Amino acid sequence: MHSIKKYYIIFFILLFFIIRCKEREKAKEPESDSFYLELEKGCTKDRSNKQILDGCIEKKASMECFKYLEFLNNSNLEKIFNNSDWYSEDMQSFRYKIDNFGNFKIFQGGPDSEPIYPSGVGRIHKRNERWKYEHSCNKNFCEKLEFEINYMSCYAGYSQGYDAYILSLTLENSDWYEDDENFRKQHKEVTFIKLINHLPQITNGFISTKVPPPSN
Repeated sequence: MHSIKKYYIIFFILLFFIIRCKEREKAKEPESDSFYLELEKGCTKDRSNKQILDGCIEKKASMECFKYLEFLNNSNLEKIFNNSDWYSEDMQSFRYKIDNFGNFKIFQGGPDSEPIYPSGVGRIHKRNERWKYEHSCNKNFCEKLEFEINYMSCYAGYSQGYDAYILSLTLENSDWYEDDENFRKQHKEVTFIKLINHLPQITNGFISTKVPPPSN
């Protein structure tokens, strides 16, 4: 009788560890369900912008947002942002030059000038097992911003507004809005843009995908 009980105890212990291992493996898999393709928005044939190269990325694994989604699901935001160069949505007001450690300098521009004037600093970093974004500018050139990065969205593809292929990333502390004004005030986000005319590709992306805690 005791041997039978001992057998069941060993069986359930082994079953417990097998389930835990499978859960960990599943957590590491990219959340491909959140990834989308817009095949009808393929590479533009009317290339009025001479900087756009020939060719079109159609393979899913080679698309920018799919690669970023894999980094995101493994919580490797440093592989997305470190040593990179981004602009604000209008491509003129601000430029963000990020170093290998997630620290960045902000350069200010304007309607008739390139963003070349140093105006602030910021960083994307790990704190208390969370990813955090923060930036501040000199002389109130920009609003001081600080929040936990809980969600991220990505868009890559041709944009008529920019007459170019763009890559856009949005970081948010929440993926929803409330009718209550106090809740709306708590929502914070920042959007980064860069031109990718050297990587023309079918429109692809993901929306408001949960950012897991930093990997060790």
